[in-house]
Amino acid sequence: MKNYVWHPDDPASGDVRTHGIYSFRDVIRSREEYLFYVGNGPLLFGKVKIWGEVVEHEWGYRSQFGKVVSLDYGDPELLDKFRKIYRVNRVPACEPSARKPEG
Repeated sequence: MKNYVWHPDDPASGDVRTHGIYSFRDVIRSREEYLFYVGNGPLLFGKVKIWGEVVEHEWGYRSQFGKVVSLDYGDPELLDKFRKIYRVNRVPACEPSARKPEG
């Protein structure tokens, strides 16, 4: 799983009997809240949509498929980079803050 590449236009997939796509039930916002050792590299936290075969566990789920919905916490520079790659957390054109000022 270490070398798995999650392509932006494709859902991630895995066999839930062996690995699958892991997600937590509760929001994780920092390395301190993440209880598993993953080395010293940077982490990004956000939301995923999961579907297919889903196995429920004490802290969350392992699913057959998953797709990044939002990236919400982590290194600001990496958040910006990966939000663009996965095309998430963009302000829709219809949002008032995205409109041109009238006048």
